[in-house]
Amino acid sequence: MEHDFSLEFEDNRKTNFLFSLLFDRMFQR
Repeated sequence: MEHDFSLEFEDNRKTNFLFSLLFDRMFQR
């Protein structure tokens, strides 16, 4: 079965980036 790992990797990076921004705002003092 073919799977596009590069695409999934890109998606993970975007998701991680969004989460880091979100947590940054949540834990700001």
